[in-house]
Amino acid sequence: ADASRFGGEKIMKKVQITPEIERVSEMFSEAGYRLYVVGQYVRNALLALESTEIHIASEAEVSDAARILKDGGVRLLSAEDAGKAAFFEAESSDILYIYTNLAEGGIGADAADRDFTVNALYLDAETGEIYDPTGYGLEDIEERKLRACSADIHHAIERDVNMLMRMSRLEAELGFEAEEELFQAVKERAYMLRQASKEKLSNELVKILLSDVKYGRADAVERGLFSMLKTGALFVLFPPFVDAQCIGYGMHHKYSVMTHSIKTCAAAPPDLILRFAGLLHDIGKPAAMARDGHMKAHGVLGEAISEELLREMAMPEDFVKKVSKLVGGHMFNIDNSMTDEQLKLGIQRYGVETTRRISALRRADLAGAGMGDPTDSADSIDRVLEYMLNEHECTDC
Repeated sequence: ADASRFGGEKIMKKVQITPEIERVSEMFSEAGYRLYVVGQYVRNALLALESTEIHIASEAEVSDAARILKDGGVRLLSAEDAGKAAFFEAESSDILYIYTNLAEGGIGADAADRDFTVNALYLDAETGEIYDPTGYGLEDIEERKLRACSADIHHAIERDVNMLMRMSRLEAELGFEAEEELFQAVKERAYMLRQASKEKLSNELVKILLSDVKYGRADAVERGLFSMLKTGALFVLFPPFVDAQCIGYGMHHKYSVMTHSIKTCAAAPPDLILRFAGLLHDIGKPAAMARDGHMKAHGVLGEAISEELLREMAMPEDFVKKVSKLVGGHMFNIDNSMTDEQLKLGIQRYGVETTRRISALRRADLAGAGMGDPTDSADSIDRVLEYMLNEHECTDC
C-alpha cells in the first residue's frame, strides 16, 4: 500500500481512556512500546456508541505482545504470529481485545492496509489524542460516510473480500453511506463473495439481520439488505432472488417479491430464525411461476430452496431445519378460513415453538406487504394455540 497518499498525521481532540486500556497501555509502556487503540473503539467513542471489541496495536511482535500481556496477568485466548494478531480478554470478559503488530512504516502504513477511513483512527493510549493518518477519518465520521483507505479499492477488496459485506453491515449499523467510488467498486467485485469463507459470510449476514439491535437503529436491517441488493451481494448469496425483482405486485402486495422479502425480514422480531425466514419466505415464488405459471406452491418449493441455500452457507443443521420449516409453513391459515379444529391439527403438526413463529412471521409478512391488511389470520392462530395450552391439549406439540 502507498502510505505517501495520506496527508500528515493529525492530532485531534482527546477520547477518554478506560481503566482497562490504561492498564494495558502501562504494560506496553514499561516494555518500551507505545500502544494505540484503533478501529471500532475510536470510531464509536466519537459517535457516542459502545464497543464490544477493542483493537490495539504497537510495534511489538505478536510473540512479545503475548508475553507482555501474560506477564501482566491478562488471559490470552490465542496468539497468531503469521496473522500479526493476538486475541485476549482483560478484566471485563464481555469485551474482546484484538492486538495487531504495526508493520514497518508505523500507523501510516497500517492505516493504508485497513478497510475504511473511519476504522483507521488511532488513539494514543497514554495521552488520549487521536491520529488520523488518512486525513479523512474524522471528516468522514462527521459526514457519516464510508470511504476506502486504499487508493486502489479493487486491490483492497481482493485482499479482504469480506469488505464487500462489511460495507453493507456498517451502512446498516451506523447509518453511514458509502461514497460512490467505494460503492461502484463493491458492486463490480460482488461476484468475489463466491470465493469468501462461508462461515465469515454467514457471520456478516447474521450481523446485518440483527443490525437494529447493535446500536438501536430502527431502519438498520432494511438499510443493510437494500445495500446488499444494490451491490448485487444479495444475488450472489441467494441466486433465486435474481428473478424476484419483477414479480409479486398485486392485490395483497405493494412491492416486488424482492422488496417485500426485505421489508418482511426487517418487520420480524429480532429472532434470527424469524429474520432469515422473513427474508426467504417467498424465495420459492420465481420457481413456482416458472414451473406452474402461478405461485400457489411457492411455500413447498421455498422450503427446499431455503434448506439448500442455508446449507451452502454452512449454517447449523438445526437452524437450517427451523428456518426452512417456517418458510414451508408460512402460508398456514393465510386466508383465515380454517376452523378451530383444522387449526388445532396444524398446531399439533408444527408444535408450539414453530406455531408461535409462524404467527409472528405472518404479522411481519403483512407489514412487509405495505397494504395495511388486518392480522386476523395470525390472531386466530394465537387464539387457538393459547386455548390448547390452557386446556392442556398441546401435550404432543
